[in-house]
Amino acid sequence: MRIGLISKDIELSTTSRFIAAGERRGHEMVPLRLLDGAVILGGAAAPRPALLLDGVELPPLDALIPRLGAYLPSLALSLGRCLIAAGATPLNDLDGMAVAQDKLRTAERLVAAGLPTPRTIFAKDLDHLDRAVAAVGGAPVVIKPTSGAQGRGVMLAETTATAVAILESLIVTGRDHLVQEFIATARGEDRRLLVVGDRVVAAIRRRARAGEFRPNLHRGGAAEPIVPSAEEREVALAATRAVGLRFAGVDLLAGPEGPVVVEVNGSPGLEGIEGATGLDLAGEAIVLLEELHARARSRGEDGADGR
Repeated sequence: MRIGLISKDIELSTTSRFIAAGERRGHEMVPLRLLDGAVILGGAAAPRPALLLDGVELPPLDALIPRLGAYLPSLALSLGRCLIAAGATPLNDLDGMAVAQDKLRTAERLVAAGLPTPRTIFAKDLDHLDRAVAAVGGAPVVIKPTSGAQGRGVMLAETTATAVAILESLIVTGRDHLVQEFIATARGEDRRLLVVGDRVVAAIRRRARAGEFRPNLHRGGAAEPIVPSAEEREVALAATRAVGLRFAGVDLLAGPEGPVVVEVNGSPGLEGIEGATGLDLAGEAIVLLEELHARARSRGEDGADGR
């Protein structure tokens, strides 16, 4: 297959892992650096969307690995939609990735599916921010941007006064943040489960460094491989389905009554979890993409035959 890979930087570790894994399985990998791509829409000369790469129209691809982050997400989604319209089979559904990119929409999907997630409020009323803090159980509370990854912009407010001051500053500068219940029972730890298709293929426990409450590896956290419980697996798979993904990193905290979902990442990094587990997780994703493409071809051939 010719597999495209949308990424802001083709030198990133996870991007490189996907390329190596695909080539090892005999595929032609086509890196698509975001800033090198453009989509042409409309007009008599463009009856269908066309993707230009370095100014040249890209021939159709068989499959696609879209990576969606904080950098130019609208462009990444536009490139992905264009390639899918031309026949590429995506590893992840783009609508699901857009939901995962938005923490408020993710929380809405998780709650609608009946999954455990911290109490969360999206507040913009400067006169009643103290009520927003009270609505999620009172201080301490976590304040996090509605989009982002790797723990960037996530803050712990120990008191209501501190939370209100932070939120006032964020609101007047036009930035959207959520106020979320602080799960004290997690004690600076979380669990990242990697879902590929209908399986949890790897899991790690992440511990925050001293003086830090965020256990993200990019914040200095440490990781070790674990065997997740049956309940954790079930919750991770259900969260992935609820958001609309097939390939995802699901972050769980230990709540007082069981695992609590705090994030579903549609473009999970692989460096930390592969390093901790020693597993070829990029290869697992490529195998899933092969299966998805084979199914898509089978459906197309059945339709062409009128069956």
